[in-house]
Amino acid sequence: MSESSRILVELVEAQESALQTANELLTVKDELISLLQDEITLRKKQNLALCGVMITCFVVFGFIASIYCIL
Repeated sequence: MSESSRILVELVEAQESALQTANELLTVKDELISLLQDEITLRKKQNLALCGVMITCFVVFGFIASIYCIL
C-alpha cells in the first residue's frame, strides 16, 4: 500500500471516529434537553402546589379572623 493510500485510510478512519463522537454528543444533548424539560415541568408543578397552599392558608386565616371579629 502506498503512503498516500495509507494516509487516506487513516483519514477515513479518523472521520468515522469523529462522526461517531458527534452522534454520541448529539444523543447526550437530546437527553440533557429532555432532563431540563422535566425539571421545568417539575418546578412549575411545585410552584402551583405552593400557590395552592398559600391560598388555603389565607382562606383559613381569613375565616378565623372573621370569626374572631364577630365574637
